[in-house]
Amino acid sequence: MTEQDSKDKYIKCSRCKCKYINDDNHNKTDFGYNRLNERYKTCVTCRERHKQYNHTYNQNHKDESKEYRKEHKEERAEYDKQYKKDNREYCNNLTKLSKIKKLAKPCENGFQRCTSCATAKDLSNYGEYLNRSEEVMHYVRCVDCRNREKAWLTKT
Repeated sequence: MTEQDSKDKYIKCSRCKCKYINDDNHNKTDFGYNRLNERYKTCVTCRERHKQYNHTYNQNHKDESKEYRKEHKEERAEYDKQYKKDNREYCNNLTKLSKIKKLAKPCENGFQRCTSCATAKDLSNYGEYLNRSEEVMHYVRCVDCRNREKAWLTKT
């Protein structure tokens, strides 16, 4: 009986192997819980020490990391080319979206291109709102696209 009580009485940190009291209050202060409400395996002091070590290591070795990036710049460019070649459709969609966002600014003749459907429409089809500095601004997406999204969100 006493052996079972001693196992339940303490919790060990997986990194420093220190023993901590197995109690709800002590677990909150000594270990903490993640977003899924599971207790961390390492204690607070070990996790904080690890964060500080990484931060100071990165500050002390900035020059080495810059040199590494310069040395492997060509390899990275080759990797990027191969990635774009393998994922051509995905990359093309990203470039189309970036072009559409550039075109979303108002035109001289009072038309604007929607970022969702990419059709040029009159500014009256976009709607207006006041920004923080009380300026009248036009939405980037047309009324049809915004209503379509609202309808989709209410269904789910």
